[in-house]
Amino acid sequence: EKADDAAKDFLILEKYVNINFMGFHKILKKHDKNSPSRACKQFYINRMHNQAWVRGDYSDVVVRLSAIYSALRNDRTAEETKDASQSFLRSTTKYWVRTEDVSTTKY
Repeated sequence: EKADDAAKDFLILEKYVNINFMGFHKILKKHDKNSPSRACKQFYINRMHNQAWVRGDYSDVVVRLSAIYSALRNDRTAEETKDASQSFLRSTTKYWVRTEDVSTTKY
């Protein structure tokens, strides 16, 4: 239950970051449209991309959540199943996922 709460909180936080980024981007676009002589979008977008909350790589959080869920399900790791047959057919399917939905898909 606590793992589910942590995962939900993580998704809420990531959506909050994405909404703020998109909102700030739209405000700057509107500003530059209404004041073309004082365009500032490019300057602030470049600065924004350097901020930790924008460029944050949250994959470590996803990996930790995955490990927690794996422990809760009592999944066996690959090292524990060394003697098991390694002959299996891997099938891969690719999907296009919107950037704001990546964490939801991983979760």
